[in-house]
Amino acid sequence: MVLVEGAKHTKVVIGEARTVVPRHSEINERTARAILRQMGVQR
Repeated sequence: MVLVEGAKHTKVVIGEARTVVPRHSEINERTARAILRQMGVQR
C-alpha cells in the first residue's frame, strides 16, 4: 500500500487499484461509493 499526502487529499494505491481520498471531517455518500468502486470493493 502506498499513501501520498497532499494538501487536502490522500492518494492511495493498493496493488493496481488507486484512488484519491479527501481529508475532510465528513465524506458524502456519493464520494464514499466512488472511492469503494475505484478500489474494487463490492458492496
